Amino acid sequence: MPKPHASAVCSDTRLARRVIWTLTAAHLFLFFGAGAQQQFLMSYLGDLTGWSSALRSTVIAAVYSSMMVFRIANVWLLRRWPDRRQMIVGSLTYTGFCVVMAVFFFHRQYALALGAALVWGWGGAALWAGSSLQVLTATDRGRSQYGSTIGALYTATHLGFSLGVVGLGWVYALVPKESLYLLYVAAAGVSLLGNLVLLTTPRLDHVEPEHPSLAGLLALMTKAKAFISGFLQFAAALSFGLMLGSFGDVIKVSYGKGWIWLLAAPYPLARLAWGWGSGVLSDRLGRAWALAASFLFVAASLAGCGIRSSPATIGVASAALGLLSSTVPVVASAIVGDSADRTRRPLAYGSLFVYHGAGVGLATLAGASLRSHFETFQPVFLIFAAVFAVCGIVSVLLHRWAEQRL
Repeated sequence: MPKPHASAVCSDTRLARRVIWTLTAAHLFLFFGAGAQQQFLMSYLGDLTGWSSALRSTVIAAVYSSMMVFRIANVWLLRRWPDRRQMIVGSLTYTGFCVVMAVFFFHRQYALALGAALVWGWGGAALWAGSSLQVLTATDRGRSQYGSTIGALYTATHLGFSLGVVGLGWVYALVPKESLYLLYVAAAGVSLLGNLVLLTTPRLDHVEPEHPSLAGLLALMTKAKAFISGFLQFAAALSFGLMLGSFGDVIKVSYGKGWIWLLAAPYPLARLAWGWGSGVLSDRLGRAWALAASFLFVAASLAGCGIRSSPATIGVASAALGLLSSTVPVVASAIVGDSADRTRRPLAYGSLFVYHGAGVGLATLAGASLRSHFETFQPVFLIFAAVFAVCGIVSVLLHRWAEQRL
């Protein structure tokens, strides 16, 4: 096969860089606003309603349960939509959720919050599938490595989340309760910038994906590589659900709401610091070893926090969970790029990431439920530490199927 002309290679590389830079900028704004507000959603609902922690947790669980369903369902529903359209339309639900939650201040109806959460879950699945597949396609054209480019997308996401936790935390701490809706006005305004940036994303050629079938989906999901990767996605998502469903309440009760942003900030900061690095590490050392190291490190950190709880150990646990939450989706996305042809990537991506929504939803509800059964939160840390230790061992098995195609 003749080699591509040098000018064509340069053109492809420039286009790939434009796509990746545009998507990273859009994700930064979206997660500065809509992404980061999740850290305050439990407390916001608690300030405005008399709902129990378990009932408030169902709103967050609804987002990720919906996302779990539509990770797969969108492979059928949006099969004829180009990746670019999926991510643009999906991003609108991020801003829309913030608008609805600002309205919720004046109309405090559970159905309103739950409905907005379900729609956002659909949009989140569309945004992440569209943007991740765009990055993989751009990586093919730019002749780069999947781990580093996907890592750049997640780094921007984590940077936005980090800035948002601090910025929105400042708003939450300063605005009086009678003006608390301004928290969501601010989140919506920043997210809108992300919507506008996505509109400038360069168009890549659209390849019609393979027509999915239920039998094909089941065959893919039962392959060893897909099953282990999906299981680890589920386990890592427990860390995000633990942060969203329990940390805010625990910090607020133990140290006051002014501590939420301070002790929650290590989570997104660790994700930021390690997002790109985890991708580069997995490119160089292998996907399995990067995952194993992350899970075992987090297990040790949570065990230490479970033995002695204090602001310092909670901060360490927050950072450790952020590291894990950063590594696993980056590596899983890279596995899709490594192992699936372009026409099969939507199905492969959906089958691996469907576990993420299940993990976040379960941990959001389980964290609140477990907390109600113990006098302190320390036993919950120890339970999650044991789960992540097992996952570290399971991660090593992935090395045996490194060459398996999806």
